[in-house]
Amino acid sequence: MSKYNFRASQFQTYAVENSTIDTDSSKPIYIFWTGGWDSSFRILQLSSKDVVIQPIYLDGNRTSANNELSAIDIIGNLIGKLKTTRCTILDLMIINTDEVDSDAVITKAYKALLEKKFMGSQYDWLARFAKEYNEIELCIHKDDKAHEVIETFGADKKITDEYKGDYYIVDRSESSNDLVDVFGNYHFPLLQMTKLEMKKEAELNGFIDILNQSWFCFSPINGKPCGLCNPCVYSIEEGMKHRFSKAALLRYKTRGLRKLISITLEKLYLLDFAKKIRDKLFR
Repeated sequence: MSKYNFRASQFQTYAVENSTIDTDSSKPIYIFWTGGWDSSFRILQLSSKDVVIQPIYLDGNRTSANNELSAIDIIGNLIGKLKTTRCTILDLMIINTDEVDSDAVITKAYKALLEKKFMGSQYDWLARFAKEYNEIELCIHKDDKAHEVIETFGADKKITDEYKGDYYIVDRSESSNDLVDVFGNYHFPLLQMTKLEMKKEAELNGFIDILNQSWFCFSPINGKPCGLCNPCVYSIEEGMKHRFSKAALLRYKTRGLRKLISITLEKLYLLDFAKKIRDKLFR
């Protein structure tokens, strides 16, 4: 299906093959799996269905990549042991974001939306990749920055699917051209769910302990979520404080002070000292 050359994960040891569907002839559900809360919830949600899942990971060379890939491996192994598992999860397909084809139209549309509403830089290269993998699932959730972009510049449409359940797509007739260019090729299974609603469903279905193995921090400190990067800040503000240590929550509460100290020291030309302070303060 793709011209891309994917690689396998160094962490991957799971084998989930419970589906009765012929994996060679059936159409798998393609999904971006980051090892984070949202996409891991979706994998777990699908795990009780007789479906074939093809997870894809786009590696942006973040310092957290190993944590994310390790989380995927841990969760995959735990899903394989669940009594309710009926799915098959194919080997994770990995590609570096630098290898994703350029697309001037999509990048221009992304920049146009960015000028009006903030969203992460990943939505440029994700959209360029999704142009080839049309209908891939992207696990944007309610109150996500990208959800706000969709709500601001367009509308969504609910689709009912017997195979994989309900999902949403961008309503092209009610959305701007820029929004369609950036978000028009996805299926959004979690678009109208909050993180706390996912937590409640995970608890009801008995897989919350597995979901808590997910990873989200971009800049871990001592192997644990930092409380400072955007994913940490968003998670805390969306009611997920239980995923953080006391030290991480302290860093979150004092992040404004940390920034002020760093800026002040840099203005005093104490750049090297400022970096040391920034790295060590409140650890």
